[in-house]
Amino acid sequence: MPEVSEKNKEALEHIQGVLDSDSFVEIGEKIAAGVITGYGSIDGCLVYIFAQDRNERGGSFGEAQAAKLIRLYTMAIRSKAPVIGFLDCAGIRIEEGAGALAAFADVYKIQAEASGKILQIMTVCGECIGCMETMAALSDIVFRNNSDTAEEIRSLISMLPASVSGSMPLIESEDDLNRACSWISDKKERGSELLKELSDDGKFIEINKESAREISTGFIALAGRAVGGIAADAGMIVSREASIKTAGFINMCSKFQIPLLNVIGGCGFDEPASANMIIKALSNSDVMIVNLIAGEAGGSYYSVFNSKGCGTDYTLMWDDASVQIINPLHAADILYPNLSLKELEEKAAEYKENQCSAETMARCGYADKIIRPEESRKYLIGAFETLANVRR
Repeated sequence: MPEVSEKNKEALEHIQGVLDSDSFVEIGEKIAAGVITGYGSIDGCLVYIFAQDRNERGGSFGEAQAAKLIRLYTMAIRSKAPVIGFLDCAGIRIEEGAGALAAFADVYKIQAEASGKILQIMTVCGECIGCMETMAALSDIVFRNNSDTAEEIRSLISMLPASVSGSMPLIESEDDLNRACSWISDKKERGSELLKELSDDGKFIEINKESAREISTGFIALAGRAVGGIAADAGMIVSREASIKTAGFINMCSKFQIPLLNVIGGCGFDEPASANMIIKALSNSDVMIVNLIAGEAGGSYYSVFNSKGCGTDYTLMWDDASVQIINPLHAADILYPNLSLKELEEKAAEYKENQCSAETMARCGYADKIIRPEESRKYLIGAFETLANVRR
């Protein structure tokens, strides 16, 4: 590792914090462009990496920086290796005028080319404004810098395929495949907690966790293989922002052939356009999709996420879970309008048992297997292993 000045020390610290020790090799080290580029390894896997240097003219973007980034991307595409970037840019170099704007377009073009071939992970670790926001949005995964980001990036590189043609890595774990999730029922209110409980060693790498908190998206491992997890908080209505986040995550998993797990517990969408985005993403996906109905689910959320017409391959359902078109008491009031409250409550209980229960869902073919909550992990592992080669 060459000696570096204080001027670009912070940018190099970002790079060194992610890569294996002493593995970084710089590309174009004498070109002063407000960015450091190069390659190295993460757990022995080749990655290409860059970090904008805000100590050099604020990390501002210009034609020289574009040239370095395009060269880096070209090498990564040819090597079928991921690109990792740290974004910290004060904006465009106005003295370069239209040339700098055209340079951004050149970077966008090669990013778009890369998006169909290799994994791109960006971390916003400072300013990210204007055209640079578009660069972040063109990547597959975006982190907002925090103390766990470096470790999360390292974990993702070890979990996910490096390219769309790459194989799924095997993740080391000593977790029991048949481990009982004894306390999982207590965690059904929070989608992220459910996914953690199911995963090997309780590890869940959440993606875009800063936005649309009502739904969690990210990666878990089951029996050493990565699975894309989606889970809404219990009873939540999904916003347009959450739908954009979820549809993008589904599309990314489809691109890299990562199977999907939907933990069903939401109630609906705030507007039809929100549901439409997810319907299209699920319907166009060709990866295996396994669902777990946990707690109370219903409304359009159930229709979209649990529909075999939208791509579900297999559905597990907790024995105490239910799927409700409408609140059972309201249903009883509509069906039996002249009854007393006590009688309505009795009819509501009957309605829930006959129309909403796990037994009813299984008899109608909407649930393939009824399980106890604590059995969730072992049955999910079995489903993913059995359906491992499913493609639509």
